[in-house]
Amino acid sequence: MNGIIDCKRTNYITSIRLLVVICLTMVALQSQAQTPPAPTYSVSVGSGSFSPNPICGGMTATASLTGSLNVQNPNQEIQESGDSWGWSPVVTGYAADSQSAFGALPSGTIPPSVSATSGSATTTVSATADQTTSPGYYQVTVTGTDSFTLTDSSTSPPTVTSQSKSGPTTLNITVVTIGSIQYKDPQSGWIACPSPLYVMKGTSVQFKAIPNPSDASFPSGNPTWSGSASGSSATASASFSTASTSLTNYMPVTATCGSSVTVNAVVYTLASALSPQDDFVGRSYTTYGLGETINLSFQSVPAVSSANIGGLQWFLNSGGGALISGSDGTANYACATTADSPTLALTISSGPSAGMSVPVSISVVAPTNAYGVLYSNVWHNYGYCSVGFEWTAYYLPKMSPSTILSSWKANVLPLLQQVCGSIPKTMPHIRSIQLTTLEDRKVSLLLH
Repeated sequence: MNGIIDCKRTNYITSIRLLVVICLTMVALQSQAQTPPAPTYSVSVGSGSFSPNPICGGMTATASLTGSLNVQNPNQEIQESGDSWGWSPVVTGYAADSQSAFGALPSGTIPPSVSATSGSATTTVSATADQTTSPGYYQVTVTGTDSFTLTDSSTSPPTVTSQSKSGPTTLNITVVTIGSIQYKDPQSGWIACPSPLYVMKGTSVQFKAIPNPSDASFPSGNPTWSGSASGSSATASASFSTASTSLTNYMPVTATCGSSVTVNAVVYTLASALSPQDDFVGRSYTTYGLGETINLSFQSVPAVSSANIGGLQWFLNSGGGALISGSDGTANYACATTADSPTLALTISSGPSAGMSVPVSISVVAPTNAYGVLYSNVWHNYGYCSVGFEWTAYYLPKMSPSTILSSWKANVLPLLQQVCGSIPKTMPHIRSIQLTTLEDRKVSLLLH
């Protein structure tokens, strides 16, 4: 009987123990189920952009950024406080043009200086370029760091810990300088400016600044122009109204966007030069005889070659005669054989002054009167109806001997021959007619 009672007691105690284990296990599991996971923290930075963008030397671009601390699995017993923000901008990438991916900064590249305000979740990031900053496309990485305190009130006493979290964002900034200057050729469009650039006085020339990088644009109000041009945009015009006193007395055109590029212009005056082949003393240089030949050329001050001017060519705009012109500013013009008022033009072939010309008007005149001066004795050949003398013939207006001779041969000689031909063959007659050109517009006439 006692054995049965002991066995029952043992089973009862075992059951009690098992029940206690089960209860403790359930309590532990329930406690674990009620404990929330520990909170986690991260930082995110809002996107932004620089303005103005692009910039050139002497300019600063700014961008506003705001950081935020993100919490996952919040716990009311753990409180976050004491946020203090720090910001760190760094130039981390470079590209030579807008089509290329950002890479490491090439050796020798001078990037813009960057900075940011710290202390709060909102910052102003600055990028500044000066005259030494290398042109190009830059990537700026800005890292925001939030330092804060966590207080866990589930412990006694509360547990206080310090933490910090960081997050990055990227901004892009373009730095532009003057790459080169072009001028607008009246015939060929935009052309790179040589230096010096030869410009005829009175020419208005349009210039254009080319940015570096070439696919970038200039900041608003840039570049600024000085010297012979003025303005504050990519293009500007210059009117060259003052001539250079020498080949080194330049009239500069300067474009500035951080750095400066200057084109030196030599401004010249252009004039025609007419030289008759029969250049006798006292002759006119605006009035020429029938059929006379004139050598055409040019003069410039200061002395600029035809090649530097852009080529020079003579044209016969109106009137008769014959013109043979080269491309170097020289030509030969043969006057018409009748009275005429031709108009010639010395024209610039290419370059900034292409199409500009120097007009030349001359008069080609026929003789209006004539007179003769006897300068020999009169003689007679015995047995003949004859007379002999030498006579200096003068034409008015005064013109070249070649014109006089050709006119006498064309007009006077046929008349004399006609008179002589009318004398009967049976009668003594004029044996010969001699017409000779002498010096200084003299014509000798001998009939005998």
